[in-house]
Amino acid sequence: MLKNRKQFKKGAASMYVVVIAALLFGVITISFIRIIISDSLRTTNDELAQSAYDSALAGVEDAKTALIKYYSECQADHGSGSTESGATDCQRLVYYVENALNGTLSIPNDSENCLTIEQALQRNSDSTIDAGENHEVKIVQTTSGESNTDQAYTCVTINDKLADYRATLSSGTTVRVIPLKYVASEAANGVFGVKLGWYSKSDGEEYSYNDKFGTDPIAPPVLSVQLIQTAGTFSLGDFTSSESGKTDRGTIILQPTNNGSNTIVGADVFTKSNNHEKTNESQKIRCKSNISDGSYGDEEFACVAKIKFPLPKGVNEAKERNQDTFFLVVSLPYGSPNTSFSVQLCADDSCTNFASFDGVQTAVDSTGRANDMFSRVEARIELADVNFPFAEFALQLSGSGDSALNKNFYVTKNCWTASGDCNNSGSLGN
Repeated sequence: MLKNRKQFKKGAASMYVVVIAALLFGVITISFIRIIISDSLRTTNDELAQSAYDSALAGVEDAKTALIKYYSECQADHGSGSTESGATDCQRLVYYVENALNGTLSIPNDSENCLTIEQALQRNSDSTIDAGENHEVKIVQTTSGESNTDQAYTCVTINDKLADYRATLSSGTTVRVIPLKYVASEAANGVFGVKLGWYSKSDGEEYSYNDKFGTDPIAPPVLSVQLIQTAGTFSLGDFTSSESGKTDRGTIILQPTNNGSNTIVGADVFTKSNNHEKTNESQKIRCKSNISDGSYGDEEFACVAKIKFPLPKGVNEAKERNQDTFFLVVSLPYGSPNTSFSVQLCADDSCTNFASFDGVQTAVDSTGRANDMFSRVEARIELADVNFPFAEFALQLSGSGDSALNKNFYVTKNCWTASGDCNNSGSLGN
């Protein structure tokens, strides 16, 4: 009897081991299944998110198509446009684009003007918009295994009255020529300067400053800012000098630093730069020490400078400037590091109120869909030729030694010419 009881105890222990092992293997198996399902869902969601993003980009491309066709083919020859029966493609496109840009478009049952581009390009065969209808532009329907991906863009809006100008500078695009055209009603007294911000979180998060221009790859870059402006009438000679605190042209160099507190550049710096008797030094701009530095509020950019403008020659008030010859040239003189930047137009001398840019860039806001996943993007489209051949420098050399340019300069108190004699007074002899 005692022997059987011992054998029973041994058997019970084995049962416990089997049960615990089964539970352990069950937990491990369920965990692996959960990880596989989670990764599969994550992969599916990533694919849908990318497809939704691609759909949104398709909306941006359609907006580009409409704007390019409007400005290059249709704007000049088709008046205010029309959607009446028999209207041409250009007349229809002009109607929708111009009304959307002017903020007067009203498509029935489309309170957000989401259907501007769809209607302008007639992407759907049915041009009527019924109440409650889910109107969108289908992109493509793809099949992967047993799943279908239904892609479309659902809303695309355009706007060319923008609070700022945004762009990037890089080694491939070192210069941006920005027309300073503004909404007159927002700057009744003209433009007094700009608020320039550069080097955002997308460019870098850790900053290192020194006194050497552009030598540290993780420091915000040095920028060159040139102002070009005129009165209603001017001569080319006005660009070569300044007088009475006024100038038609000037250049300043902005050097990032984490020392000092300078974030305002006075108008006199532009004036001095066009006066050959004055010494014009770079302007050291106080920037954040790192992206999390909260001492400058919630500014998007590491470096922010308020730059005041002098008046051009021949005017007494900022509003008398000629908008057609009013430009800001922002450049990256050392070609690195890459930087994004924004420009805002100051509508007062203290740069606390701002005016919108008018027709300089167009913002395209596009929402794309892939099944039940949505993605929204905003793109900026240049309305001017971004490849305008602006002179960046006077001379470029390549190579070294004998392959480089050699040039000798001589300074002498005596006069010499190749075509005749001259005396030591500097005048030509007989």
